[in-house]
Amino acid sequence: MAIGVTSLVVCILSGMVMGLWAFGEPMSISPPFDDYSSLPRRFIRLGHISFFGLGLLNVLIADLCVRLPFGGHHRHWALLSMNVGNIGLPPLLFAAAYESAFLYLMPIPAAAVLTALTLTACAAWRRTGIASFFSKKRRRI
Repeated sequence: MAIGVTSLVVCILSGMVMGLWAFGEPMSISPPFDDYSSLPRRFIRLGHISFFGLGLLNVLIADLCVRLPFGGHHRHWALLSMNVGNIGLPPLLFAAAYESAFLYLMPIPAAAVLTALTLTACAAWRRTGIASFFSKKRRRI
């Protein structure tokens, strides 16, 4: 949960920094970021907002991990995966704004977030009892 809340703080701080050069004043914008629709500038904006979105998901999953019936080491892997995604994806988006080679590393934290959400969804379905409904053998009539 601490990583998620820290991510929210970093979102606000990065937004404050971005605000200094968003309109060319008080700081000037470097040429690759001059055009609002340029790919590097979009990566910067996406990195900023991903700190917020992934931070909220991290806090939510940390809370759900306490409430849901995870089996075995699934809780550990859900939390670890979400932390990898939350720590990895936003900085990679910022880095990709400056060097496009970082784009090729983005599937790693994205897959980690997918893993965390999938494990949490499985635990949520387990809690509803629907998983046991599908696993019962049916009698033929």
